[in-house]
Amino acid sequence: MLPEYRGQGLGTVAQQLLVDYLFRFTTVHRLEAGTDADNLAEQKVLERIGFTREGVLRQVAFRDGAWRDAVIYALLRDDQSRRETNPSLSWLWIDGIECQGLPL
Repeated sequence: MLPEYRGQGLGTVAQQLLVDYLFRFTTVHRLEAGTDADNLAEQKVLERIGFTREGVLRQVAFRDGAWRDAVIYALLRDDQSRRETNPSLSWLWIDGIECQGLPL
């Protein structure tokens, strides 16, 4: 995400919408997400929307001249169904895929 748009919750909203869509309109049972071990902001977002940290893949990617670790998260359909709707996203609705008048 471009720096000027970071910290506004847009990534959280986008990821929550995707999760809601997948569990509502498909038969998917498990979602997985991975992120660089140093990307603490993304890890917070994943945890905020209900993903569970499952582990670390050590030295899984070579980037910028060094081996990097990745953190793996997962969310099961059962986890999502037990979870309350995120109140901070109550102004969204999925049916029209609108976000305060902005097309998503």
